[in-house]
Amino acid sequence: MIGAYIIRHPATGIFYIGSTANYNQRQWDHLSGLRRGQHRNPTLQKAYIASPEITWEFIPTNTEEEARELERQMLQANYGHVSMANYIGARPLTTEHREAISQGLIGKPLSQEHREAMTQSWNIERREALSARSTARIVSDNTKQLISDSWTEERRKEHGAKISASQVGRTHSEESRQRISETRKKTKVIINGVTFDSLAAAAQAHDVTASTVMYRVKNPKVGDWLLG
Repeated sequence: MIGAYIIRHPATGIFYIGSTANYNQRQWDHLSGLRRGQHRNPTLQKAYIASPEITWEFIPTNTEEEARELERQMLQANYGHVSMANYIGARPLTTEHREAISQGLIGKPLSQEHREAMTQSWNIERREALSARSTARIVSDNTKQLISDSWTEERRKEHGAKISASQVGRTHSEESRQRISETRKKTKVIINGVTFDSLAAAAQAHDVTASTVMYRVKNPKVGDWLLG
């Protein structure tokens, strides 16, 4: 039987991905090597010695080329996974190697069966690991203070000038201009402990636009610009 396969070690979560033109023979080769303590993958061998229970998943293909392609797809999808025995302890792929793999896969459509196999290879453990890494980090009060201190007056003016320049040429409808004008007149702003009766007054005092004042008020990095 031609296809790709995954050997899993339930006790540790370790898994190994491969492909073959003769699944029964390849399965025997793996088992023989593991039982004799001479498997070519030391990570899988070590896990097997600790607990000899393994499971197999086989995805049949029509040709050897499709089997190798599916294997590459699954290896690429799981690249960097802490439990994939193929890369544990091995030299990581270079940027050129990864680019060559990607280019080699361009224009080669996957069958529905192959797509399902790819989806299954992303097990719950990998999904949870990726989710944990993407969880937003909470900035400490000390870090917030350091960020605030880094915003010197000169840096604020430079930043404000860039924002002001970006507003040049922008137009608003008459209704929008009226609403903005009313908001600027009613909104009090506190800058470095000094209270201004409006956005316009604060902008004039610091030689920036009202939009810049509002931006700084809303920017958590600028801790001493607040709405009154």
